[in-house]
Amino acid sequence: MRLLVYGADSDLGGTEKYLLTLYGAIDKSKIQFDFLFNHDAGEIPYAQEILTQGGKIYNEYFMLRDRYKKNYITVKELFDCHPEWSGVYVNLQNIHSAYRLLVEAARRNLPYRMIHIHSSGYQHLPTLKQKIFEIFFHLTKKKVVTHFLACSTLASQWGYHNKDAVIIPNAVDFKEFARNRNKREEMRKRYDIGYDEIVMGYCGGLRIEKNPEFLIEIFARFCDLIPNARLLIVGKGKEEEACRELSKRLKVVEKIIFAGEVNNVSDFMQMMDCFVLPSRYEGFGIVLLEAQAAGLPCFTTKDVVPKETNVTGRVTFLPAEGSAIDWATAITEKGFEWEDKMDCLESSKYTISAMRENFMNIFTQEDDLFVNMEEGMTKK
Repeated sequence: MRLLVYGADSDLGGTEKYLLTLYGAIDKSKIQFDFLFNHDAGEIPYAQEILTQGGKIYNEYFMLRDRYKKNYITVKELFDCHPEWSGVYVNLQNIHSAYRLLVEAARRNLPYRMIHIHSSGYQHLPTLKQKIFEIFFHLTKKKVVTHFLACSTLASQWGYHNKDAVIIPNAVDFKEFARNRNKREEMRKRYDIGYDEIVMGYCGGLRIEKNPEFLIEIFARFCDLIPNARLLIVGKGKEEEACRELSKRLKVVEKIIFAGEVNNVSDFMQMMDCFVLPSRYEGFGIVLLEAQAAGLPCFTTKDVVPKETNVTGRVTFLPAEGSAIDWATAITEKGFEWEDKMDCLESSKYTISAMRENFMNIFTQEDDLFVNMEEGMTKK
């Protein structure tokens, strides 16, 4: 059985990590993924990882506004070209025009029409068009969607207006992030970080919802308290230039390392002494699991990031309305001691095996809806 998967981007963020981890874990003798990207997505840096596992990549999704562009195809034409698809698995930060994929799948009576919410709020103020899509979604979702998934209860409540979604916990290969003193020394030497310098770390996209400019402000105040501090930012995004400009104005640019997007995040976490994620919105925050596996004290936004991320007790939740000096003070007072919490993490529900089991269960449960669909298709 092949599923069409939509929702990944060319930037390797949390949703992309989730999908790649899930894809690597599923039983491909039963389920295979084909990935659909926007027509203008450009080069996909992890394309080879998909192709070598038997998946296919299609840059054939056009927004409604793209209908006058070259090679434009409708959603109907897309599905006409791929009768091998048994369903569609749409991963979204918020409801938008990609809901059309599920509507078309429902029109064709495909048995699996799955939606997975990965956020707990809008990345920016919703447009009128987004609000219209959202209203349409809530009016039609029970007829269109067969399986409602979310990365957390918080995301379910925001995306579906209820807590009834199947929660598929994000997962991490925890051992990959285990403390490695040799790697720590190697990476710090590469980036000219002194033995006694305290490194505040961040991994993720430099996008509005991640609040990266506030991170820069926190670090500037942190430097007032810890003069030998450095900031390591792993990731890229549209807000990078704004962050660089702000760091210049606050006179901390020389203390910040913009490492860009990397394939070895675990190596970069070895360099860190604490981890900060001051998100405005966050469906889950899988990077906090990685940071806890690296033994780091973590700091994130209260009532924005789900409490479930605090698996080890090492995540401190700070108020969104708190000032930069409030955050910097709290981080400093907590200290920078490394702790091994691997046993706690590996016995949690956030292992890859647990995620695989939760996802595969969707296809082994013979719920009434699926049985009815199969019967209807047989009659035809």
